[in-house]
Amino acid sequence: MAAVKWLVVVLAVMSANVYGAEKLSDKNIDAFLDQYADDYIYQAMTLAKGFRQYRDAGSYQGFVQFKNKHWQPEYDMARKKYDDELEINRKYLFDHGLTWIFSNFADLTLVAKDLFLALHNADNTKIDEALARLNEDMGELNQLFTDRKLDINKPASRANSRY
Repeated sequence: MAAVKWLVVVLAVMSANVYGAEKLSDKNIDAFLDQYADDYIYQAMTLAKGFRQYRDAGSYQGFVQFKNKHWQPEYDMARKKYDDELEINRKYLFDHGLTWIFSNFADLTLVAKDLFLALHNADNTKIDEALARLNEDMGELNQLFTDRKLDINKPASRANSRY
C-alpha cells in the first residue's frame, strides 16, 4: 500500500510540471509574448545590472553571490514556467517559428556563467562578447515585436496578467 501512495505522489508531482501552462493559440499568443518579453527583459537587465555593479567593484566573488542567491533562484522559476509552456505548446511554437525565444531564455544562464568566468579571469574581450550576446538577443526580441506590431515598451504592470 505504501508503494501505491508513493506512486500517486510521484505521478502528482510529475503532472505538476506543466501546472499553470496554457495552450497557446492565435488568440492568446500576443499576450504570451508580452509576458515573455517582460520576464526576459527583467532577467537580462537584472543580470547585466548586477554584473556591472560587481565588475565596477572588482568583485567576482560578489557577482557569484549575487548570481547564486538573488538572480538564479528567480530566473530558475521563470525558466521552469517557460519550459512548461514549451512542453505543452511545442508544435504551435514550432509551426509559428517561435521556439528560439525559449533558447534565448535558457541561454541567460550560460551568459551568467560566461560573465562570471570573464570577470574572474579579468578578460574584457569575453565580457564584451557575453554582453553583446544579451544585446543581440534583445535585438531579436525587439524585431519580433516590430514584425508582429506589438509594443515592447509597455509597462511591466502586465507581469501579473495571465494570457
